[in-house]
Amino acid sequence: MNGDTLSQQFVYSNVQVMSVLPPKPVGSFNPCSCLSYVKYKRGITEILGTPKRVAQGKTSLTAYEWLSPTEGLIVILSEGPVWHVAYIEEVYDDGTMLISEANYLSCKRTTRVISQNDEDIIAYF
Repeated sequence: MNGDTLSQQFVYSNVQVMSVLPPKPVGSFNPCSCLSYVKYKRGITEILGTPKRVAQGKTSLTAYEWLSPTEGLIVILSEGPVWHVAYIEEVYDDGTMLISEANYLSCKRTTRVISQNDEDIIAYF
């Protein structure tokens, strides 16, 4: 096992998590916040509130686009009571995509492969 990834794969809530990554250096993002993580990955500061409030247009991010999945975009998922956001790392020809995220597992950074047609996907921006 190297210092960058945990090679063990496991199933959490019927979703196979591909890896659990070590926390980033202090000061880069809050590993207990999916929103903090995607803001860090995209280098943006204007998103405030929960993913659900972002999707409902009730935050400082007043407009987002219903785009197709593309590497580097953020995906909003209706998972959990305040929803969830993740960063799209790769999009595959088979209709799946690799996402990285924080706090899908409590205060951890993880990666997983999900379908581009996942019923929990609300929007991309």
